[in-house]
Amino acid sequence: MFAGCAVAAYTWSMDSPEKTIVVAIDDNEPSRRAVDAALVLVRPGEALNFVHAVDSASVLLPVSEGMIVDTQPLLKELMDDAQALCNAAIAKARERGITATSTIVHGAAADAIVRFATATNPDMIVLGTHARTGLSRLFNGSVAEEILRSSPVPVAVAHVDDVERVGPLAVALNDSESSRAAFHFAVARARQSGEALLIVYVRPAHELHVTPPFIEHYDREAQAAGIAVSSVIWSGEIAHAIVGAADEHHCSAIVMGTEGRSAIERIIEHSIANRVVEIAKLPVAVVRAVPDRSTVAVEAVL
Repeated sequence: MFAGCAVAAYTWSMDSPEKTIVVAIDDNEPSRRAVDAALVLVRPGEALNFVHAVDSASVLLPVSEGMIVDTQPLLKELMDDAQALCNAAIAKARERGITATSTIVHGAAADAIVRFATATNPDMIVLGTHARTGLSRLFNGSVAEEILRSSPVPVAVAHVDDVERVGPLAVALNDSESSRAAFHFAVARARQSGEALLIVYVRPAHELHVTPPFIEHYDREAQAAGIAVSSVIWSGEIAHAIVGAADEHHCSAIVMGTEGRSAIERIIEHSIANRVVEIAKLPVAVVRAVPDRSTVAVEAVL
């Protein structure tokens, strides 16, 4: 599927010795969809790490309020349930010959998973969501939205009712650093999978009807990487245009950047990314432009 300012593009290396996809799991339908999506997204040489967050706050709350409660049985039950969930996901991956491990992290789900990704620098995080048009309140403020906002690595969001297609990987681009990060990520995934790329550019209403130079640059760069690439220019509301182009060309997934150079750009791009995740009926990978992590093991911060 999928320069000289203070923020550089997210870097991904085909030669990275350890390539891992983190799959955020819980005992619900979106998480089961995330597992299925990860089994499709994983490429040769990659492993899956199923990560489940155990939040013991509800168990420990009575103690913090002065009540005398034996919390050990309850905490053990939480851990046993978490391990069983992880074991089931691992078994499903290994049935397909995919290398898989699991990690149990502690704390509120979004914060714990982001901290884990910051420390381990996986290729991406895969998670599930119910988000759909008219139900944005179920997405905004959710675990998925918080991880999208805070993850230092690309996040692929799968929906419980996504359609499955065998087609090009749509990558929505403009002239921002986050778009360049998204392009590099899409190129890396396409090189692994053999998929073609569809470059999608949504033209502002005031812009002249000419192809922007950066689109031609991206096109040449993809071709130089040996990837079949085409481009389309749409107009209209940005999120709907991106999804419309992906649907019209039967794309398998959408890749896009989030967070621009300025505070206003960050707000706008994050809002557009959220909207695409809400309305798309195919997986959406959201990539932030972050400082180059290739020379450091752990970096504080999406």
